[in-house]
Amino acid sequence: MSIGEKGRKMLGPLEPLAVDIYRKPFIDLESVARTLASVCTPARVAEIGCGEGVLATELNRAWPDAEIVGIDITPQPGRLYRGDPQAATFRSCSADKLAASDSAGFDLVLMCDVLHHVPPPMRAGIVVAARTLVADAGLLAIKDWEQRRDLATAAAYASDRFITGDRIKYFARDELVGLVAPDASDDAELILDAHIPPRRNNLLFIWRITRPQRLAEERA
Repeated sequence: MSIGEKGRKMLGPLEPLAVDIYRKPFIDLESVARTLASVCTPARVAEIGCGEGVLATELNRAWPDAEIVGIDITPQPGRLYRGDPQAATFRSCSADKLAASDSAGFDLVLMCDVLHHVPPPMRAGIVVAARTLVADAGLLAIKDWEQRRDLATAAAYASDRFITGDRIKYFARDELVGLVAPDASDDAELILDAHIPPRRNNLLFIWRITRPQRLAEERA
């Protein structure tokens, strides 16, 4: 059990407040939802690596009519979700398993501060799984932390490494963008490149995923 897990068990009902205080020096989740809402109004949203459901709460506030599906490999994803209980469902599963059970596709697929927890050799595979969940002409959004030589990166690393227990590997900017490139089955057009406060290390990229072959088949 990591230091973070032990501490959360001790906090009891104060855990949501403690989580909010812990995150605020690094990222404003309300700003993430607001930035996403400035470019889309999705009917269906999938959040990969949803954790406790704190960001899902902000997504529900941004799009109260949207269906939100949050997945994570942790045993109890979404346990701190405070939005409309009818609007969101949470599952303990991988992106591959969600794709296998949900063929309708999502208007928006989001990963927020997930990939730097993933071993580098596995990152490309998770991005591929995520983009298969995107409906044609839907959006893939990735928010992650840019590696910089600054105190914010040192603090973020200490927090991630010693509180979660994960082996962290942050990104160079080009490395993160390069994870989503057009391939044989679809095109990925970068439509938004933004920084999320309070740190410029917080990079948010949004791609529109289109599948010309699927479109041609539908028109035939």
